Order: sequence, then C-alpha cells, then structure tokens
Amino acid sequence: MRLLLIGIGALGLLVVAVFLAMQRRANARLSRAYAQLQQSETALEASEKRLRAVTDNIPALISHVD
Repeated sequence: MRLLLIGIGALGLLVVAVFLAMQRRANARLSRAYAQLQQSETALEASEKRLRAVTDNIPALISHVD
C-alpha cells in the first residue's frame, strides 16, 4: 500500500512537471509572437509616415475611394 501511494505521488509530480514545461514553452512562443507583432506594428507606422509624407508633398490630387 505504501509503495502504491509513493508511485501515485511520483506520477502526480511528473504530470505537474510536464504541464509546467509545456506552459513555459507556450509562454516563450507567445513572447516571441508578441515581439514580432510589435516589430510589425513599428514597421507599419514607419511605412504609413513615409506614404503620408510623399502624398502630402506631391503637387497632384490623390483620392481614396472605399
């Protein structure tokens, strides 16, 4: 009986360890994805600023139809 309880406890610890490892890996992937999103947003903002600077300084009429 004592051996069974030790085995169940060890199995429980193993399950918790696996879960924590999976959670850590998922958090790392999420952090990388968030950093990539921030870089993309920064690049988009810079691109929009360049486009606005070009369109504001050309001597032509530009319209956007949605």
